Amino acid sequence: MKTFASLAAVAALTVAVSANAATDGARTVPVAYDDLNLSSQAGLDTLDQRLERAVRKVCGKADVRRLDEVSDMTRCRTSAQASAAEQRTVALARRNDGQPLLVAVKTK
Repeated sequence: MKTFASLAAVAALTVAVSANAATDGARTVPVAYDDLNLSSQAGLDTLDQRLERAVRKVCGKADVRRLDEVSDMTRCRTSAQASAAEQRTVALARRNDGQPLLVAVKTK
């Protein structure tokens, strides 16, 4: 949760994944939030948890014995967290318009 609080604070400074990520070779995970009250702390906390799960899902796991896999996963998570932070800002601006968020990571 602390991660997303700090990410939200720097979201404007973060270069995020392109807006049309779903069509340019990116892996995406939709995150629903239309059931959340984003005006409440509980709603924001739940959104942050969903975004963090989406980051883990889009990037998968790495074999800790393989440094190349760990490095790839770390880069993926950094990119996905930037995307999630941007999308979180969009969600807060739109406040429950029913459109799912997309946590995206560009593939090589």
